[in-house]
Amino acid sequence: EGPFARRGGRGRRAMFQVAAAFGGGIFLKQKLDSVQLPQLRRAVDTACNFTLSVRVLAASVPDLNAPGLVSHQRPFLEATLGKSRKETEFADFANRNAKEVGPYGEECPWRFGDTLTFKVR
Repeated sequence: EGPFARRGGRGRRAMFQVAAAFGGGIFLKQKLDSVQLPQLRRAVDTACNFTLSVRVLAASVPDLNAPGLVSHQRPFLEATLGKSRKETEFADFANRNAKEVGPYGEECPWRFGDTLTFKVR
């Protein structure tokens, strides 16, 4: 009497389930092995230069409230790449009641419209 020797055919069903799971695992491994993933490499030419542009759209700053009559704090973004440092202009607060706020207006009410450009070597 082994672990699959039970009354009512439950042992055979359990053995079939084990075999099906094992076979499914082999099939899945074969399919995943055939997937072609992109390969990224660093350029060999060290004199190769390019420009990296970062578009800054919106941000969420949980501890910064909406601007009011007395306080008018506005965030800006600073990005550094190597020795180069860039800053955005001050963000504008999108009124949550306005229709033009668009998607994610509730989550990211601070709006930018800047593109930071870096020269990379």
